[in-house]
Amino acid sequence: MPYKTMSVIDFVERGYLQELNRRFLHPLGLSLQVENGQFKEIVDSRDSENGLNYKEGLLQEDKRDFVEFEYSKKNLNRLRTLGYIIQPITKE
Repeated sequence: MPYKTMSVIDFVERGYLQELNRRFLHPLGLSLQVENGQFKEIVDSRDSENGLNYKEGLLQEDKRDFVEFEYSKKNLNRLRTLGYIIQPITKE
């Protein structure tokens, strides 16, 4: 089955980049950067004791809420059909 794609601009505007950085990358000291509708680079501040944070006023609640809603819809279905939300790593 062919797969759909999402533009980088939609990825940013819908809040996926914000939440990817905020929830996963920033605590590790990493940040995925976008410029002119393209992925630009990954900032590496892993040597920082506290990781990274968005500057005051840059986080948008509506983006957080949208991604949280999308995530919660998938969680229930994945748990019901697959038995997990996050795919486990298993030995073969």
